[in-house]
Amino acid sequence: GKEFRISLAKLHSEECEYIVIPNEETTYRDLDINGVPGMASNMMIQIADGYHGRLVLNNVSLGTKRGQPCIDIGEDCDLTLVLRGENEFRTGGIRVSENSRLTLDGEGSLLIQCNYDGCFGIGNDMDKRHGDLIFEQDGTIEIKTNAKNSVAIGSGMGGNICINRGKYVINMVGNKGVAIGSVKGETDIRVLFCDISLHSALFAGVGIGSETGNVNVLIKHVSLNGKMNGTKYVGIGSFEALDNRIVIQNTSLRAEMNAKQICGIGCVAHPVEIEIS
Repeated sequence: GKEFRISLAKLHSEECEYIVIPNEETTYRDLDINGVPGMASNMMIQIADGYHGRLVLNNVSLGTKRGQPCIDIGEDCDLTLVLRGENEFRTGGIRVSENSRLTLDGEGSLLIQCNYDGCFGIGNDMDKRHGDLIFEQDGTIEIKTNAKNSVAIGSGMGGNICINRGKYVINMVGNKGVAIGSVKGETDIRVLFCDISLHSALFAGVGIGSETGNVNVLIKHVSLNGKMNGTKYVGIGSFEALDNRIVIQNTSLRAEMNAKQICGIGCVAHPVEIEIS
């Protein structure tokens, strides 16, 4: 497909609030959005239903109205998001509709910050499932949430998450939160060949898994470090799910958990099938 370059500085000077990428009938399949280091723009990127293509972010800083994602991916999309340089979403993350797929690629970094109730970093809302989330980037993804309820990577009702490489830094503050996974719905999580650092101060928190949804987790060739403070925590697994399977292979796992109720790996309420090798 053809390429098209967008200057964020030009749009910023024209006080644009939205960048709308149309569906699969558009002439351009690959789009580059180029920002300027240190320039904070107040814009939202909307991906129309049915779009299949590649979007490159190069030193892009986005901010939206409270409660809105910085990138909103519509239904039946297949988007590859390529990160170059240092990118920042100051007020919200990336919403991926249930029937869509997001693949992250590139050597750049992305910082996502959100502080409204029910916020998510990459995934979907608390009452929805998210589409397929595939992480193939080599750079660092950092997610910071400060909210009553939040999910860093995932959604309220679950979905498929496949982390194949990269470095991840997740910091969460609030009442309830899940770093990678879901709140209620079933979630399938694959975490491979990556480095994860998790720090949280929550009343009730889950590192990788779900609060009450069934979880199927594979962690392989991963360096995982966590520091969690609060009242009740599950490191990997679930609080109440009936059907859980956790496989951990060739992984370095170090967690400091300070809480009244702690479950490092497993489920608080029910037996879990766990395999560690």
